[in-house]
Amino acid sequence: MVYKKIFVSIAGYTFCIIFYKGLNKRYISEFSKRVTTILQPLRVNASRPVNFTIEFYENIAPFTTKQRTIQNELYLQYAKWENTTTISSTYQISIPQFYVFFNTAVFSLIQKTDCFTIHTSAIAYKGKAFLFMGKSTAGKSTIISLVKDKNSTTLCDDTGFIRKIGCVYYFYPALFFEKKIIPVPNKRYLVEKIFLLKKNRAFNVTKIPTSGKSGENLLTFLIQQTKMGQQPSKEILRVFVKLHTNSFYFLAFKKRKFSLLMQRQIFK
Repeated sequence: MVYKKIFVSIAGYTFCIIFYKGLNKRYISEFSKRVTTILQPLRVNASRPVNFTIEFYENIAPFTTKQRTIQNELYLQYAKWENTTTISSTYQISIPQFYVFFNTAVFSLIQKTDCFTIHTSAIAYKGKAFLFMGKSTAGKSTIISLVKDKNSTTLCDDTGFIRKIGCVYYFYPALFFEKKIIPVPNKRYLVEKIFLLKKNRAFNVTKIPTSGKSGENLLTFLIQQTKMGQQPSKEILRVFVKLHTNSFYFLAFKKRKFSLLMQRQIFK
């Protein structure tokens, strides 16, 4: 029998998390409360269609942890696939294990769709997403800290989701997967511009050609920026670039010389 259900949304997909009753009522109650607290920013109402189900049982049938030996190394199984959209586990897993378990569930669904994770910082300006990408120390966190506008909102510092719905791409904050939690609405934003950050003494915004060798270099860069282990196919990224032919720019800036005029050039 079901003890509790909660529904969460990630990148617009709805996950139903079911906690089943067991003999150790106190432990089940404490575990469900901790998981509910962790996922609170992602919670949605129960009226939405469910894309993926996550189930938790006490450590009895139908789920039992198993030991498995692979090349003389011992592994403890704590997750079981019921089908392609349902995964189950036990209340005996730790919270760090829950993070790994939940991560597995999310990306197993995303990999089957036109959605991918990407290393980026992002700002919403008048309801549209402006993304800032680059290698480590390129200035992803710095640029979003410099932007000061009443119409802008910081969406993420490090990671986000990009999802194709129809012929349009939307950006979703990766609230659960961020290193630094930023309290923002868990909703989608139309992708407006994508900036590749470059270090330079002079401020400069330059449009990036998306055809020929420049386009292939851009695809290679985007593949490198997708989350390790969850890379989308090159074709998915190629379609993303094609639908945003006029949206890619190089952005060079220097922290101490960033001005309101420069900010306007980013959002124009």
